[in-house]
Amino acid sequence: MSKDQIFKVLSIAFLIWALLSTVGLAYFYDQSNKYMAMYNSLYQKLEHYKSLSYVYVIIDYSNGTVEKHRVSIIEGKNNTVFDALKAVATINYTYYQQYQDVFIDAINGVWNNKTAGYYWLFYVNGKLSVKGAMNTHVYDGDRIVWNYTKVM
Repeated sequence: MSKDQIFKVLSIAFLIWALLSTVGLAYFYDQSNKYMAMYNSLYQKLEHYKSLSYVYVIIDYSNGTVEKHRVSIIEGKNNTVFDALKAVATINYTYYQQYQDVFIDAINGVWNNKTAGYYWLFYVNGKLSVKGAMNTHVYDGDRIVWNYTKVM
């Protein structure tokens, strides 16, 4: 075999090697980008779930029936007593613009009874709230108790 033939064979082998290396590197680069995007997506989801907190909503109908619920909240988004109640019950309420708050008229079909003096009151961590449900913020681990209470 002459030097020219050896040079041609080596040149062709080198070109094939360069082509296969380039294709292989492009494939691995593409896979790397794909897995990095998947990692970032999972990381963002994990961060989202790390920011979740839970509160406990207890609805006491004062007739022996008590419902207990665990509600996830995100601070700044749905972290009021009103938000937590809406997540677990069907409610009827009246909104008062001057207070920018609500008055709960009924929870799960149990209405306030003005004649008998029964109203829905709520407690956060054992304390009767001095604010309305929309203006009372709750935090991880808080316990909200809605109690159908005789007021008069």
